[in-house]
Amino acid sequence: MKLSTKARYGLRAIYFLAQNYGKEAVALSKIAEETGLTQPYLEKLLNLLKKGKVVKTSRGVSGGYSLSVAPDKISVGQVLRALENNLVITDCNTTCSTKCPNRFVFTRLYKEINKTLDNISIQDMLQENEENI
Repeated sequence: MKLSTKARYGLRAIYFLAQNYGKEAVALSKIAEETGLTQPYLEKLLNLLKKGKVVKTSRGVSGGYSLSVAPDKISVGQVLRALENNLVITDCNTTCSTKCPNRFVFTRLYKEINKTLDNISIQDMLQENEENI
């Protein structure tokens, strides 16, 4: 399974917001500066994440983006599904005959990938990075 640019960059933005969790909301321009992403592209990603209830926005002078809940309550799977809409590894899962011998393999792989992604929190990412610095 290859993650799209949208998934990789969206996860990068979430990681930055997690580093700032509990502080003021972060302006789009600051997120763009820190992540190296363009503001228009980042705004599209953050809108998808807002629809997926991963981030929230606030208006005003101190407005910007923040995580909707604590980093330990957000899974990588939740973030990726909000960005990708689905984490299908092959079209075989949806268009293939139920008698196809490959279906068992791809279905099981899909379930295991999603289970793993759901068991990794954004907090886990923060801790792993701190330990490797």
